[in-house]
Amino acid sequence: MFGSAILDVAIGIVFIYIILSMMCSTIREGIEAWLKTRAAYLERGIRELLSDVDTGSLTRQLYQHPLIDPLYFGVYPIAPLALNPRWYSRGHNLPSYIPSRNFALALLDMAARGPSNSGKGDTGPTLADSMELSLASIRAGIPTLPNATLQRVVSMAVNTAGDDLETSVRHVEAWFDSAMDRISGMYKRASQLVIFLLGLGLAIGFNINTLALADYLYGNPSVRQALVAQAERTARSSDGTPGDSDPIQQLIAQTSLPIGWAQPANGHAQPPAGPAAYAWHTFVAPALGWLLTAFAVTLGAPFWFDVLNKIMTLRSSLKPAASDEQTHVVVEPSAKDVAPASDPLASVVATPVMVTAHDATSPQLDGCGASPLAPTLDQELPCAQGGVAQ
Repeated sequence: MFGSAILDVAIGIVFIYIILSMMCSTIREGIEAWLKTRAAYLERGIRELLSDVDTGSLTRQLYQHPLIDPLYFGVYPIAPLALNPRWYSRGHNLPSYIPSRNFALALLDMAARGPSNSGKGDTGPTLADSMELSLASIRAGIPTLPNATLQRVVSMAVNTAGDDLETSVRHVEAWFDSAMDRISGMYKRASQLVIFLLGLGLAIGFNINTLALADYLYGNPSVRQALVAQAERTARSSDGTPGDSDPIQQLIAQTSLPIGWAQPANGHAQPPAGPAAYAWHTFVAPALGWLLTAFAVTLGAPFWFDVLNKIMTLRSSLKPAASDEQTHVVVEPSAKDVAPASDPLASVVATPVMVTAHDATSPQLDGCGASPLAPTLDQELPCAQGGVAQ
């Protein structure tokens, strides 16, 4: 029973984490749609990749290439974007994603066509001539690239491809993908910081204290079972979502969870007297509970969905074991529960046999014809049959 209550509390807490994680992710996506921070990180990564951090002229030429320009509306910004993008950096109208093949073909085409005079990607051969891209034209244009780092990269991609242009394209694609993995990690860390701040804001604003919730759920079985039932429906749903927000809000309101500032500090009781206890229940415990809530939100709803399914599986495996233990309980009969005398076998078991030294013919004796009170010598015992005999 104790283990089942602990699992139910964990299920309820995880279910609340799922709701908060989805709320913070939705808010984060709204911020991203407004700022386009992902595009700013991508542009910064390409500038580093091309060793064009200071001027941005080569990056501008790449973004204005016919293979990249259709991926976004408008024109490349006149002023370069921030050298060190943050979570609040604006990406303007630049693309948030560039296919690796488009990047590789555009870069090799820029190397083959030579430097740009106007900065608009219209230098060298015309667009129709650019379809005749070859390894020879790329090798001839490598010295015209603006920096030695880029020259070395393109030269290695061409020289290790033999006579196959497609192989050199794949080499540049792999180079681009490896760099974008690092940029994606930077963007993910920035996003987690935003989600942590959002989770902390929700935890403090609505007083969503993990410690108080766990304490409240453990002391209120009816509320705990209501949350577990909702979590089970969520785990069984096909799309893995908690459903509409209104029923969930009604569920939280009906179960009187300690969410909001109308509740006491620890959910259901006033803090005890004493300076140390008062400080713990009033300041330390709520702050720790808010931080736990914010940290849990940063793990994301998919993580907590997986945890919920695992706890559900563990809970379902423990229930049959508990029911089997209750079914196979052996009850020792007491003296007053002995079967009635009408049962011959029960009467034999219940009625003690009184044997005396003069009752040699009693059927309850061992059949040796000896008195039960007199000792029997070893040589007078019968021979062993069916056992081990010397």
